[in-house]
Amino acid sequence: MISPPAGGPITAIKNMKFTKRNTITLIITWSITIAIFIILFTKINFSDVVKQAGKINIGLFVLICVISIFMHLIVANQRYREVIKLMGCNITLLEAMIIRLGSIPIKLLLPFKSGELLRIAYLKGQHGLKYIKGAGSVFLTYLFSAAALIVFFIIGWVIDKPELIKWIVVILPILICTAVFLVFKKKNNIKDYGPALFYSVIFEGLKIINIFIFFIAFNISIPVGKTLFFVPLVIAASALPFTISGLGTRETSILVLFGYYASKETLLAMGLLISLLDMIIPAIIGFVFISTFLKRLIYLKK
Repeated sequence: MISPPAGGPITAIKNMKFTKRNTITLIITWSITIAIFIILFTKINFSDVVKQAGKINIGLFVLICVISIFMHLIVANQRYREVIKLMGCNITLLEAMIIRLGSIPIKLLLPFKSGELLRIAYLKGQHGLKYIKGAGSVFLTYLFSAAALIVFFIIGWVIDKPELIKWIVVILPILICTAVFLVFKKKNNIKDYGPALFYSVIFEGLKIINIFIFFIAFNISIPVGKTLFFVPLVIAASALPFTISGLGTRETSILVLFGYYASKETLLAMGLLISLLDMIIPAIIGFVFISTFLKRLIYLKK
């Protein structure tokens, strides 16, 4: 039997209503996204971009889609479970799918990672997880992703420029000490962070592999070291909250970082396909869970 709560997620949802400030923020975010593409397509012919997109290797594109489905359906949700567990809350893989995937269609439309707030509200309503811990789970997720990307970045740096290994000797201990400091500030044992970090490395690694396959699918030859060095920067740029789901920032960063290896038309076509894939596949899967997510968000179990 379920009944509406007096507060909790209902209050959180009310607090998220579209005030004048929120509406302005939404308009600004969409405006920045549109402005970036207007600038890009004044410099790059749209029809040429479409032609290049049509040249992609279909077999490899299907492989990319399969990897993307596995990433979002299994790896990302298992990582989310482990992060929530660190906050002192145990959820099943199915519930992790409901929370994470069910909020993605909303997250794609709203600015500044608003979908994360809905996840925090859900955990408060369904599991009594304090808002501060819910916010902590968001921070930890980004922290683990950043750590994984730094690892790949450093590997690419070493492969591409072996002579810089001396700098790695200096930087790596600093990173390790920082990570240990952050870990021991918490109550959890250091080994408790292992699973979440492991799934973060797998998740970000699969993102990098997908982009590398995209390069192959467009017959773009890029050294592995350069891929590992630059792609984490692309992923980091696309995570910035200034545009809708990284649209515009992802394409721009690809053009800037990989402009030496292919034409602007090819790179923009690839960037757009990466963005569409990154939005459409999670959204399609998310629509399966969004109804359950919203129902549980609005109602508490007694």
